[in-house]
Amino acid sequence: MLRHARAEHGAPGGDRNRDLSAAGRRQVGRFGAGDHPGILARALAAGCPAPKLIVASDASRARQTADAAAAAFGLGPARLEPWLYRASAEEVMAWLWTLPDQLGAVMVVGHNPTMHVLVADLVTTSAPDRFAPGTVAVVHFGVDRWAALSPGAGRLLYCATA
Repeated sequence: MLRHARAEHGAPGGDRNRDLSAAGRRQVGRFGAGDHPGILARALAAGCPAPKLIVASDASRARQTADAAAAAFGLGPARLEPWLYRASAEEVMAWLWTLPDQLGAVMVVGHNPTMHVLVADLVTTSAPDRFAPGTVAVVHFGVDRWAALSPGAGRLLYCATA
């Protein structure tokens, strides 16, 4: 799970159109691309799996954050899902249950409070106290089917803020 990086406070056209702020652009620059050991590169070095798919809210700031994560992992563009903009943690969990089992690791780029609540629901111990902009949390499940995910069944492998 990845919360979008810091964003501008206002934008013409409303909240959905808010771009990353200068601070947010610096944050995504610290994700790590190529030889740069950013927070995503450190997650891989810590034994976390690289995502096979990145799915993001279609809000500007989430898309920009997802694009930076995709570049850091050497993936194509993220799949944008408009429903993620206002999704609850329960809705994201229900969506995770529908993923093809062969997919493996997936990164969801979204918004708070959803990302924080989702991570807290998925792990019962060691959940982060807060989920600041630019925070990534990697949760491992000891299951081989997405439909078998359940609250509290995950183990937090890695959590850091850019």
